[in-house]
Amino acid sequence: MHRRRQRRRERGKRRFAKQDSRIWRRRERRRESNAIRQRGPAPIHAQVPPGYCRAVGEGNQEAEETPQACTAKEEEVSERSRALLKQYAIEARGGGVTPPTIEQLRTMILEDSPDGYDVFYATMRARLPPAHVSMWIERLYEAKQLGLWFGNEAFRGATKTTAITETFTAYQMALHPERSNFFLQADDIKAAMHARNVADMVAKNPMWRALFTDVVPDEERGWGSTGYWIKRASTGDEWSRIRHKDPSLIGSGYAANIVSLHPIGVVNVDDINNDKNTESEAMSDEANRILTDSLYPMMEDVAWHIFSQTPWTKRDALAKAKSTGLYDWARTPVMRVVPEGTKGAELVRVEIGGEIIYVAWGIPTWPEKFGPQRIARCYKASGQKGFARMYLLDLTQAEGLNLREEWLHSYPLDRVSQDWPVYMGIDYASTSEVGKNEDRDYFALAVVRAIPGLAVVMDGIRERLPRGDAEKKVRAIASMYPTLNAIGVEMEGKGEQFYEQLASTGNLKLLPMRTLGRSKPFRFEEVMAKHFEFSRVWVSDRATPFLRAFRDEWTNWDAKQKHQHDDTLDAVYYALASAGVFMRSAEEPEEIAYSTRRKKALSPWAIMGRGHV
Repeated sequence: MHRRRQRRRERGKRRFAKQDSRIWRRRERRRESNAIRQRGPAPIHAQVPPGYCRAVGEGNQEAEETPQACTAKEEEVSERSRALLKQYAIEARGGGVTPPTIEQLRTMILEDSPDGYDVFYATMRARLPPAHVSMWIERLYEAKQLGLWFGNEAFRGATKTTAITETFTAYQMALHPERSNFFLQADDIKAAMHARNVADMVAKNPMWRALFTDVVPDEERGWGSTGYWIKRASTGDEWSRIRHKDPSLIGSGYAANIVSLHPIGVVNVDDINNDKNTESEAMSDEANRILTDSLYPMMEDVAWHIFSQTPWTKRDALAKAKSTGLYDWARTPVMRVVPEGTKGAELVRVEIGGEIIYVAWGIPTWPEKFGPQRIARCYKASGQKGFARMYLLDLTQAEGLNLREEWLHSYPLDRVSQDWPVYMGIDYASTSEVGKNEDRDYFALAVVRAIPGLAVVMDGIRERLPRGDAEKKVRAIASMYPTLNAIGVEMEGKGEQFYEQLASTGNLKLLPMRTLGRSKPFRFEEVMAKHFEFSRVWVSDRATPFLRAFRDEWTNWDAKQKHQHDDTLDAVYYALASAGVFMRSAEEPEEIAYSTRRKKALSPWAIMGRGHV
């Protein structure tokens, strides 16, 4: 009885404590509401949706409660701007930002300074800028004081486009709406999409309307993919005399005609290189000529010029820009590799199938987003060469990593089930005139068995055959595999004729394979090699002439040699592509996604209606 009464008393105490806590919270909410009521309602333009700025100025606990969590510690923002942003966040949660706070925010933004940018970024995007972004902006203003342009070499995913191409351009548009601004990207569709993002910030962002009530879209002048115009509403007819002749903002692909443009505000060059325009020296030189002959002459009167890119080759546009001596460069890899025991260093370990293939100690640039686990996933997705280039920004480390012999892992034949699906790849070579040229290419057919997560190169043929004999070989080998799913046939050159001949004379499961303009070094080194490196694709331990030839071509492959035998490499590539091995993973960059079909080009007019924010 005594214990029962004691438990009842304890339960009662806990219940009263909860009630007291609820009463206390209700009193605090009532106190805040009364304070807001006494100040008077906030003006309509200062009303902010609940939770819009909850990540701003708050600690980690509050940031985790909002989908737009802080991506940098608030210590990275200056003391003055941090105090203002915290006050702004408190008032925003209360239902509206007061006129004095709006005026303080506006005053700091109009300073045209790194602190002003931080406040602009936080109010427009409802989160603090990452620490490395604040560093970029400081370097940007320092470069301007030195009379230099700003160059930004940064890793993939470092938010170059969001922070600079979009947000800094929008910041300068708010300060100087009379100026024209321009950014150049790899293609017109991406440029149109990011220009629309900036336009939406001007037209739809509630904090823009609160802070810059006088800077509004000039829809009568133009508001679309051909250019976005803004104006000061208070100037009336006088504005047509004040503004520049070019649109307030226009985005373009690097191949477009930009000679007639003469912007005077911000000119952003944002990742104009990709796998297509860097696969040969001639194509790289063409992109560089656009930079020197079309872009640089238009920038005599610009207030800001920023060049942002991840490196591709030693002859890309980034290398060309560096050679001019006109830029102050910031370099931002995903992590700074340091010795073990260095303060702040974290261990990045990449392990595949119990085997450790990469170990390094490094200080992450953006630990909130790219911590050790995320960096390890990037390594797995990009391979050793891609990781060195795209994330460590190290082209020298990527050299000499063509096709290594240790990446070819042997798979025991007795562990391969005959029920596994079979895929074939054909690299066709015309051999109608047998005996006239002993150094010509071979007809190659590769056989691969594949299940989800694993593929094994089983065997194949590599012979010089006339077309008729090659066709008979294909049909004979196909009949040997009841689980045959697809035969990928090269469609380049005379391969298309061979494909049509096979398709017209039998019921084979053919799949046309197109390279989409991608070079062999790109297909072998950037796409196929990492799947062997990370044991996603194995080679059978059988000793057959085809597998011996494949290993020889793999180890002797040299992208700089124009005349070499790579027939088995092509055949295996097409077999793996027909099996779907090269489907893009979540961490893999968009540029190296492979498709066996030509994708329908998207209309920029369709992009405009998607409401990107």
